Amino acid sequence: MLRNIKQKKQKKRKNPDLNRRRLLGGSGKSLWYLALLGIFYPLLRFVNFAIPKKPRKVRVETDIPPGGFYIGADFVVFANAKKVWAVSRTCTHLGCKLAYNETKRELICPCHHSIFSKAGKRLAGPAKLDLPRYKVNKTANKPGYMVII
Repeated sequence: MLRNIKQKKQKKRKNPDLNRRRLLGGSGKSLWYLALLGIFYPLLRFVNFAIPKKPRKVRVETDIPPGGFYIGADFVVFANAKKVWAVSRTCTHLGCKLAYNETKRELICPCHHSIFSKAGKRLAGPAKLDLPRYKVNKTANKPGYMVII
């Protein structure tokens, strides 16, 4: 038994080129795979490319007094003495529609109770991101606003 072990060790020592061949062959394959990845990566990025959505314009027919708000299907418009802004009504956690609590002045998710400020900042709950804000323009000729989503 001892002789068998010694003979195996000697056989390994007799052919050191076998390990070099294995190392060079393995590194050659690795370089080949990296080259293929380098060629196909731009193609895969192109296939996964998505065209950005065009902005959607939603008209709000009424003027909002300072301190007031307007609740639309996809957004809530708030106004103070200086500016008018809009935030999304879709919770950033799982996409539920937010409700506005007038007494607390907060947007609350009915599904998992995430709470957001009027500015769209996350205050509490499982949501990790703030709400998206939308651009609001005052319409020139008619009362109301144009919200760009």
